[in-house]
Amino acid sequence: MPFFVRLISPQYGTIRDYHHCTTCSSIAVISDIPGDKAPQKNWAAAGTVTAETLSPSALLGQRHMIELGTNFTVQTFASTQVCRPPPKRLLDIGCGLGIGLDYASHAFSCEVVGIDPGLLALRSAEALGFPLIRGYFPHVDAGLGTPFDCIEGWEVIEHIDAPMDFLEAARESLIEGGLLALSTPNADTINRDTAPSVLLSALSPGEHRIVFSPRGLSALLTRAGFPATCLLQDKRGHFFTLSLRDASEPPSLRPPEDSLLTYCRERSVEMAHDAHFSAGFLTKLTVAYLAGGDWPDLRKTLAGADQMLKAHWGIDLEDRPGIRARLARTEGDRYLTNVPLPLPLLLFAQGRLLQATDSDQKAARDYMNLASLWGQQVVEALEQVGNSDQILLNITQRATAIAAA
Repeated sequence: MPFFVRLISPQYGTIRDYHHCTTCSSIAVISDIPGDKAPQKNWAAAGTVTAETLSPSALLGQRHMIELGTNFTVQTFASTQVCRPPPKRLLDIGCGLGIGLDYASHAFSCEVVGIDPGLLALRSAEALGFPLIRGYFPHVDAGLGTPFDCIEGWEVIEHIDAPMDFLEAARESLIEGGLLALSTPNADTINRDTAPSVLLSALSPGEHRIVFSPRGLSALLTRAGFPATCLLQDKRGHFFTLSLRDASEPPSLRPPEDSLLTYCRERSVEMAHDAHFSAGFLTKLTVAYLAGGDWPDLRKTLAGADQMLKAHWGIDLEDRPGIRARLARTEGDRYLTNVPLPLPLLLFAQGRLLQATDSDQKAARDYMNLASLWGQQVVEALEQVGNSDQILLNITQRATAIAAA
């Protein structure tokens, strides 16, 4: 395999050499020399983990995943757009937030299992109530029981040293004709001239072992017994593979179901006691109703958001002077520990609702100004821990433009 690029960590002294497959264009770590100061991670630490055991930056990263609904749509992709009929048994490998499991369980009364060694998965399983096996597939102590109709693995296979073993184990855990749904970064979207930030994100040194091309992963899936494969690419350049075990025809897509919004509405009420998950479900509803111009449902959602803000954060969505004063008090709080991350989006939605319904236009402009100010605050906080949120960034830019007009 020809040499692709060498990455050296100035902090730890780690050296990683990546090579490029001339046959399929996938990129793999061939030489991995840890530096003397490289940290040792224990991803599979056992026991109940509370927020107090996480660093402020790690906690902010988890809050971003939950409160802003990051990957809610991706994690429900197989259930909402592929499986027909809906799966009876669903396994999510590297389940993380576990929204795909929670959705399938509530929308279809599906039996679900998650596998993940991480703290986010443990936090989510405790809050949402789905069964979680701590560990790495297929090396888990607990038995998985009867085969599954569907196995998901969102952004997982690139982390695995032996992907063929992973795929063969997944095949054995599926019923005949069962669906394997994967997503992964796309090697075809990067080269030596790619911007460093994009290249580092795709390669993720220390995390990703192989960055597959669609051609490379399709060939590997065929060898593992998944001859029928459908490939899709998303806006980030990542791609999805939808593969059926021992099938001659690739799976077909269907339009997203309204049941996803129904699920978010119901769970926003059922999870009202949880400040973070209730915010996440309300955020997904707010984004959907804003995009569709559904002002009556947006009004109802914002009423629920107002209750959530008052109950958990001491914020009154209609108290604009109070929200402005709160902004001044957050200076120095780098991790926004006392501020809900979707606040800018909710302020923007309140302003758009007033604009669209010919209500108080002065108040609408004030909400846009507040959304702009708070948006900049949240965006900066996320950036300092290496996170970004495109929806939040777009909302902040729109609010800034409207407020300045």
